[in-house]
Amino acid sequence: MSSTAPVDLLDLTVKDDYNIFIIKEFGVCASKDVNENILKKLFFMSTFAEISQWVEKFSKSKKFIANPSSANNIDREVCLAAIHKLIYKAIKGLNDRKNGRDLKLLYASKIGDYNLIAAILSSIARTYWLDHGFMSNSKN
Repeated sequence: MSSTAPVDLLDLTVKDDYNIFIIKEFGVCASKDVNENILKKLFFMSTFAEISQWVEKFSKSKKFIANPSSANNIDREVCLAAIHKLIYKAIKGLNDRKNGRDLKLLYASKIGDYNLIAAILSSIARTYWLDHGFMSNSKN
């Protein structure tokens, strides 16, 4: 019989491993389930504020979903619908382009990289606001 040494799941030598963060946050038994169902959980977030808080939390406050002051609640709901549309495409495997965000989102969810998921979601929102004239692309 061979015995294997127990794996230290909280080994701090692993830098930027978000699975460790998930294990600390939700527990060991939930970490696998959280990784598999994260897109479904994001899809069922019903408010703009809720998904914004998720992005800020799991990117460790490095990413955020833009919230222009000139936008009203309806605009925010439409932006949320644009985010949900891409999440739905990732869940169902309906990819439009070879390297589209939906494929990147699916890949990030499979490997459990929540920082990458947060970056993709903030990018979707930023693109929506830029396309609809709420933000400018200039650096001035």
